[in-house]
Amino acid sequence: LNQDLNELRNNYAKSQATLQILSRRMSDLNTRKERFAATLNELKESHDDLQGVKKEQENQLEALQHSLDKKIAQKEAVGKEIVDAGKIAKSAREAVVEFATQREIAEKIAQEEKALRNIEELGELGVISGIHGRLKDLIKVDRGYERAIEAAATGWLDSIIVQDFDTAFTCTETLRRLKLGRIKIIPLQGLSNTKTATPPKIEEIGGSASAYVKYSSQYAPAVTFVFGDTFIARHDKAAIAASRDGYRIVTVNGDLYEPGGGIECGYYRAPIDFSSMIPSENAVQSLDQAVKALQEHLTRRESDITTLEEDIDRTRVEIARLTEMSSTIEGEVARIRRNIKTTEQHIKHIGKQILNIQGRIEKERTEIVLQKTHRDAIRR
Repeated sequence: LNQDLNELRNNYAKSQATLQILSRRMSDLNTRKERFAATLNELKESHDDLQGVKKEQENQLEALQHSLDKKIAQKEAVGKEIVDAGKIAKSAREAVVEFATQREIAEKIAQEEKALRNIEELGELGVISGIHGRLKDLIKVDRGYERAIEAAATGWLDSIIVQDFDTAFTCTETLRRLKLGRIKIIPLQGLSNTKTATPPKIEEIGGSASAYVKYSSQYAPAVTFVFGDTFIARHDKAAIAASRDGYRIVTVNGDLYEPGGGIECGYYRAPIDFSSMIPSENAVQSLDQAVKALQEHLTRRESDITTLEEDIDRTRVEIARLTEMSSTIEGEVARIRRNIKTTEQHIKHIGKQILNIQGRIEKERTEIVLQKTHRDAIRR
């Protein structure tokens, strides 16, 4: 019995030592498991953070790509605008040159028209008061008598109608000082012999030429001055007979018979309106200013294209940088995923070891209880 008891004591001591070793091993495994669990949490947090950064970068890339597409479209639109505006500017420059040349040629040909335009502009600006305008703009000719009235006027349709002699004198001095051409001026006040002449007693002679013109009553002196001594004949024979009697006669076709036998006749050609040929100085200047403004706009738009190209280059560099960073982050995410998988495997393996050691500890504890019971029995 003493021999059995000693053997039980030795076995008990061994079991106690084994239990201590297993307990320390269990503690170490739990510590390792906790460390791996903490590492796993950190890896998962890092994974989530990187996923957030990756998502943010993807949004930035999408926004940058949208911005790049928009800027490229803007550049193309501005380029098209520059091409179209360049064509317009070229046409406008040619128009300016054409207008300037046309004005220069027309001014050389029509000094009288230039003088008339200047006087009219001075009247419109209020520099010279009392200017009513050209006679042809103040009257309306009956239909069918345009040629007759044109011939009867002998150039006075372009005369300037002014209020009085003071205004006429001012116009004359202005033309002289500005060294402009000669024009005809009719003052409404102060005209002598403004009564219509008595018509000849010839059946085919109509009334005075002024009867075929409509006008305001204030312009009656000017109309009578120009047309009051001229009568309209229905045919040439009546006109010739009346001119021999000392009358000034014009036919409907525009043939003019002066008193005493002088005749002005031939193919009628409508008078050239030089005012339509001569662009105003303001019009030429306005067009030139518009061309300059368009050219400045083109320059600004070209500068805008340069700015857009710089923005496009910067955006492409930023897209390349973000793409590279996204690739790096993607690699880091893949690495962390591998680490998470490895750590989970370690935790799983340690869990199995812990379960195994727990079984051995329980077995040793049971063995110790049995040894103690057996030892007590032997002692009894």
